[in-house]
Amino acid sequence: MFVTSLQSFMPHPSSNFTSETSSNPAQITRHLRQDSSVLCSLGTSFCIYFGVISFFSAISTIVVSSVSYCGENLSLKELLLRTGTTWARPLITTFYASGLTIGYFVFIIALVTPSLLPYTNHPILFIMPIFQAILAFIFYLYLFVPWALAIVVSVVEESCYGIEALRKATVLVEGKRSHGFLLLICSNFVVFIILLGYKMILGNKGFVNQTLINVLFSVSVSVLVKIFLVVAYTVLYFECKNHHGEEMESHGSLEYTEVPTHDKLANDMP
Repeated sequence: MFVTSLQSFMPHPSSNFTSETSSNPAQITRHLRQDSSVLCSLGTSFCIYFGVISFFSAISTIVVSSVSYCGENLSLKELLLRTGTTWARPLITTFYASGLTIGYFVFIIALVTPSLLPYTNHPILFIMPIFQAILAFIFYLYLFVPWALAIVVSVVEESCYGIEALRKATVLVEGKRSHGFLLLICSNFVVFIILLGYKMILGNKGFVNQTLINVLFSVSVSVLVKIFLVVAYTVLYFECKNHHGEEMESHGSLEYTEVPTHDKLANDMP
């Protein structure tokens, strides 16, 4: 939609730079400013629209996955009701997780940037900062496991969100962190292989609307992978609860009570 609108409202560059405007730098600047403002407004609208749809679809997927894991049925009306009553908690948790993500990458950029200076005159040695960036991204995926699990916690558990959800997710993921990390590694690797294969197979073969096709294909792949990760992390949440000796009992809503198992009670007894 974004690219279609962009191509509908944005004129072709050659249509603006006529013989009259080509000799008038002021008109060229004015056309460039107009095109830039349209591009920025359409890009912002697309990001907001896609973000809202992606956020609520993730909540709905968590709700459906959690109910299905407990062996219950859920009608469309109940799904909409639960999604409408739980969206604030994961939104707050998302803000905290986004803040941690931004802080991490700001720290990495500040740490890696000075190391780029010695390699400015040595293109071959420029691979070292690239290698550092790859390691930083892999470590970010390792840190992101409890942050992603916190979103599930804030949806499933009614009284847990924000910092509390991040803390609880960090405790829950102990012993299962490698599972969540491998899920992120595999999903990113699959996306990379698909996009690389798409580029190698199709390349620049003269699509009539190649930009639109590329955007639609990339968005479709990212949406499918995100749905898979949301479902996988919802299942991981319940597996972490079971790993820590907790059973889940549903009470007709998304609030669950924790019941210690017999083995855990026996171990806690003097």
